Amino acid sequence: MKITDLRIHSVAFPDPPIRNSWGVHAPYALRTIIEVESDEGLIGLGETYGGETIRTHLEAAGQSLIGMDIQHLPAIADLFTNRKAYVAIETACLDITGQATGKKVCDLLGGRMRDSVPFSAYLFFKYENDEIHGDFVSGRVMTPDAMLDEARAFFEMGGFTSVKMKGGILEPEEEVECLRLIANEFGDSIGLRLDPNCIWPMDKAVAVARAMESLNTEYLEDPVYGLDQMAALKQQTSLLLGTNSCVVAFDHIAPAVQKQAVDVVLSDHHYWGGMFDNRYLSKICHTFGLGISMHSTSHLGISMAAMIHSAATFDVVDYACDTHYPWVVDDVIIGDKLPINNGHMQVPEGFGLGVALDHSKLEILKDNYRKFGQQERDDIGELKRRDPDWQTRMPEWMAQIDPAKFI
Repeated sequence: MKITDLRIHSVAFPDPPIRNSWGVHAPYALRTIIEVESDEGLIGLGETYGGETIRTHLEAAGQSLIGMDIQHLPAIADLFTNRKAYVAIETACLDITGQATGKKVCDLLGGRMRDSVPFSAYLFFKYENDEIHGDFVSGRVMTPDAMLDEARAFFEMGGFTSVKMKGGILEPEEEVECLRLIANEFGDSIGLRLDPNCIWPMDKAVAVARAMESLNTEYLEDPVYGLDQMAALKQQTSLLLGTNSCVVAFDHIAPAVQKQAVDVVLSDHHYWGGMFDNRYLSKICHTFGLGISMHSTSHLGISMAAMIHSAATFDVVDYACDTHYPWVVDDVIIGDKLPINNGHMQVPEGFGLGVALDHSKLEILKDNYRKFGQQERDDIGELKRRDPDWQTRMPEWMAQIDPAKFI
């Protein structure tokens, strides 16, 4: 099977004004959707980060892809210097191969270990939704009581058994109170996580970790920045520490193990090199006694399907995966959004990814991109547009760090 065409679609879809330690999401989230067509007339889908940088990398490789063997992924990967661009191609090629051979993508990756994948409720502090976005959490969430209401909405919607809260917004003591309220209402059957995006100084991180030791905490994610800081914190708490910041490439694993800095690694096929590499990551982590979960950013149904297929191949999913998908209102796939039941998502039916592109929805999201006019994500700029006097809160030693790496 040969590649005969590549179509690249820059899209924007409504995104609620959810907060992180650096800023706030803009009214629209950016993604890139691709279609790869084969000489047999099959079309494979891929999705990755949005904006002009990714599009430029895909366009640069586009002509070289024509005529290449769809199953020769290492040769295709060699065309790309940007792995986030490559993963969209890998996903689409696997989608085509699955359709052609009558197999699901997870089975092409080596075989599924489960038919459904657990996901956590992903809670955010947020501002009131504007007129372009409506969802099951529309009001302002900037207090512990409001966060409890948000948790109730998530549990009613998806039956989750695990909660991850994005922190670094309120004072740390207030964020612990949010989790305490959730624990008091829903009991020890709910696992708790808190992710402040590396924003806390060590004394604050130690205080929060010790306070969370009395709760049913699964792990504390990136409370401080860097392997050395994480290793120092581990000496002062019994909590497990997870990361999506200091272990984000294969060459980070050896020093993380040597320093005994982390306990849980968050995978993500979008920047770990693709779904095959994501599976390798899970095996390497278990070799060294590290737990595995999955990171998420704002995404649509094609990435959601790819995430499910990827996690379905892990020997063990130690901790329910993250996903922003419940916050999505306008998807790009045919039919309804992929369902979440009892905190799990089923491997989609059908061969390949098991999802198809709705071209009428696609055109609406492409039109959103043209009208929105923003070519890259900018959470800091969006918050400064809301509050011109707002100053990014980060420790002095993080001043030169690119915040896009963590959000």
